[in-house]
Amino acid sequence: MGVPFYGHTFKLQDKNKHGIGAPIAGEGKTPHGEGDNAWYSEMCDLVKNKGWAKEDPDQGHDPISYHDVTWVGYDDPYAAYDKSTWVKENGYGGIIVWEITQDDFKPQCCSKSYPMLRAINHGLYGTGSGPETYGCEHK
Repeated sequence: MGVPFYGHTFKLQDKNKHGIGAPIAGEGKTPHGEGDNAWYSEMCDLVKNKGWAKEDPDQGHDPISYHDVTWVGYDDPYAAYDKSTWVKENGYGGIIVWEITQDDFKPQCCSKSYPMLRAINHGLYGTGSGPETYGCEHK
């Protein structure tokens, strides 16, 4: 099971239509200005501190965020925890992540460093505390 520490950005055709399956006009711009992937650490900051909207349209499992015509689908610590718990409960061998430096390792947004890795470890091994204690963006 893969847990990306980034999200894919898209440019919406209409900023008022931002749900899953909304029409797009192509790739979006990332906050760091490279390609169409937004790092988790960036998404956390955009949602928590910069006024971006965040929704969990799939019963809290697959967060999306948007602002103006930029739309991003990404995993947050809650999604990482859910995936790792599913892996453990279904007898799979583990989790692959890409890319560790895109986690909030300093930390700049969350109150604890490496929230994505912490969530995965908590789901797989029961170590530490859950994502609700990391001080990141809301679920």
